[in-house]
Amino acid sequence: MTWDTLARDFLFELGLFLTIFLAPLLFVGLVGGLLQAATQIRETTFIFGLKFMAISLAAAIFGQPAFLSLIGFSRSVIHSIPVLIHG
Repeated sequence: MTWDTLARDFLFELGLFLTIFLAPLLFVGLVGGLLQAATQIRETTFIFGLKFMAISLAAAIFGQPAFLSLIGFSRSVIHSIPVLIHG
């Protein structure tokens, strides 16, 4: 593993986590905002509850594969430390 490969893999893992956990929040925020605007409900706990359920559902469905991917990345980085140090 080279520094370029390490950087590319890190950015892939970062993108994976951001996509898994932020995409549902963005979608629920958009839908909840449209629903609030349509019904003129100005309750902050409504959006918070929807976002909490969305992130819980995303973590339940995609959490284990995401963390297994992160563990695999961490192992490959740890195993490649001597190669990275000695060039």
